[in-house]
Amino acid sequence: MRTVKHSSRAYRWLLAAAGLLLVPSSVRADTRAPVHIYHPASMGEALVSKRVIFGPVSGSCSEEFASLLIRDLRAHGITVFDRAGVKAVLEDHDLRLDSLTDPFAAAEITNLLGPAVLFSVEVSRCETRQREPIVEGGGVPAMHKSRVEGHFIATIHAVDLTNGRDLAENTIHVNPQKENQAMTMVPEYPGQGEVRDMALEQAAARAQRMYLPWIETWEVPFMSERSCGLRETWDLLKKRDYEATVNQARSSASSCGKGRGVAADAWYDLGVSYMLVQNYDDALSAFEQAQKLHRSRMLSDAVAGCRRIKEFTQVMAPLWQDAANDRRQSELAQTDILLTNGFIIGLVQGNVAAGDIIRLIAVQPGHFSLAPEDLARLRQAAVPDAVIAAMKEKK
Repeated sequence: MRTVKHSSRAYRWLLAAAGLLLVPSSVRADTRAPVHIYHPASMGEALVSKRVIFGPVSGSCSEEFASLLIRDLRAHGITVFDRAGVKAVLEDHDLRLDSLTDPFAAAEITNLLGPAVLFSVEVSRCETRQREPIVEGGGVPAMHKSRVEGHFIATIHAVDLTNGRDLAENTIHVNPQKENQAMTMVPEYPGQGEVRDMALEQAAARAQRMYLPWIETWEVPFMSERSCGLRETWDLLKKRDYEATVNQARSSASSCGKGRGVAADAWYDLGVSYMLVQNYDDALSAFEQAQKLHRSRMLSDAVAGCRRIKEFTQVMAPLWQDAANDRRQSELAQTDILLTNGFIIGLVQGNVAAGDIIRLIAVQPGHFSLAPEDLARLRQAAVPDAVIAAMKEKK
């Protein structure tokens, strides 16, 4: 399989598009539409039929961070070799963890332990510090705040030991902050250990994007006036019935007439509705119709953001196609990633087709909770009945 890395340029496009869509200059509605973008794991299918070995781990907090990564990998059904056991095996064969990138050593460990991916971790910054207290408000009493901020930077490198190929290198930055508040006096500072733990947990969650698909959500302004059917469109969107949302938005746009501000809103809503189903060409056409009726900064931002999302999907298309081809070539191919209720809900919210989810359930390991309260949560999250039936059959 050809491994395609996420380019930093593609992510810059994502951030730019998110900024454009999240910060409109003039919005008359207080409603937001959740535009979801589905991202494959940056390592693609690299963990298929492989296990993980943790190699060199260096820097302050690195052992704690590696332990969190190991716990999370195992929680998602990915086998991670015990580090002490691997070290003992290597010592018996005069090998060291820091030598596994050497082709001879990699071949030797593959013969001993089978196909594996080597993860190494280097933490370059792990610290917390107290900031100067601040006072908010000019009255009496005033609000006093004591703050502690954390700074964590780590680089995770993944190498396929079966062929020595670099799979991914991901540098993670997180900067959590916690504050205490009090009236009339400066409160005690939050515990620095707590903020440090927050940084490690946030960094581990960010690292999941290397080996798990993830979904980015943008809250896009949505017009919901009561005239011209816009409120009906919004009500359907709230129910996550996106096909019906598109149909209602199309009807509203075609019936609102020309020369009215609400007509521009209807075409704008149609553009957003098309984005919800990843139809970016028709979304751009709808936005352009809205601009003919009424030009605004919000519409210009929506057009620019939609174009950038479209460009991103084109950049990512080869990676998605590679993953689809690999699954078609072998019905037994598994990522060793454990499907859960939350994972399925994430796919649905990412607008992945129900048929694709059902096929994924059929070939991947899964552990689903299907008690009455779990089924209620699945239906509340708009998981289709056919998907729930596949989950029941798998269980």
